[in-house]
Amino acid sequence: TGNLQNLSATDFLANTDITRIDQALPVFLSATAVSDVLIELQYSETVTPTFMNAVDWNATGITSAGASQNLGDNSIVDLAVGSIGNTGFSASDFALVINDDADDRIADAAGNLAANISGEAIDDGQLPEFLSAIQFDTNGDGNIDEIVIEMSEDFDNATLDVNDFGLSSGTISSVSDDGAGTDNTTDGTSDEFFTLEVSVTGTAPVTVDYTSDGMSVALEDVNGNAAADNAAIVSDDQALPVFLSATAVSD
Repeated sequence: TGNLQNLSATDFLANTDITRIDQALPVFLSATAVSDVLIELQYSETVTPTFMNAVDWNATGITSAGASQNLGDNSIVDLAVGSIGNTGFSASDFALVINDDADDRIADAAGNLAANISGEAIDDGQLPEFLSAIQFDTNGDGNIDEIVIEMSEDFDNATLDVNDFGLSSGTISSVSDDGAGTDNTTDGTSDEFFTLEVSVTGTAPVTVDYTSDGMSVALEDVNGNAAADNAAIVSDDQALPVFLSATAVSD
C-alpha cells in the first residue's frame, strides 16, 4: 500500500502517537441495587469523582446520602442511599437530576459531560436473606414438626433443596413452599416463606443452618440472586410447652 499523502503528493511524516481528542460522552448503562443502602450506577467509561454530587440524584422513595467513585471499577458510581426497605426493590422511575452548573455534572477524564437520564429501572442485585426460622408443634404432642423459614423477599420455588438445610438436633424429611401443619398460619400465602418438615424431640428451639451443597442450584430470588450460606438462622420459637407426665420420685 502507498503512503498517506497531502494534495501535493507529499508523504506525511511518520507519527506513532497521534494526538487523541476524546469527544465521546460517558453513557449511563444501568443502576443496580447491591444492598439495602447502596446502588451502583454503571457508566460506559471512567467518570471523574469531582463532578459527583449526591443532591443531583433521586428516585421515588429513595433518599440519596452521597455519591463516590467505586474503588474497584472507576466506571461505576456508588450511590449511598437511605434504606431501600426490602431486597426485592426495583423502580421504573429512577431519575438523575443534573443542575446546569458544570460543577454538578458527571464527566469523563476529558471533561465530556454525561447526559441526563430518566425513567431508568433499578435492577435487583441484592441477595435474598434468611430472616427467621419459625418453629411449630402443629399437633400438640410436645415435639417440633414444622419449621417455617422467612426470607427477606420472594424466592424461586424451583431452587428449594432439602439437602441444603441442617438442624442442630433432629432430622428434616422434606422442604416445600407450603406447610402441612394445621396450626401453621404463617406459611401458604406468600412466596417469602417455605416450610421444613422436621422431627425434633421436645419443643425447645433448634438451630437451622443453610449451606448450598453445590449439587443443585442455590436458593435464589426471582431474579436469580443466590442466598449466602447461613450457619444459624435466627430462631422464632412458636412451639408451646406441652405437659407430658407427672411422676412421684419419692415419698
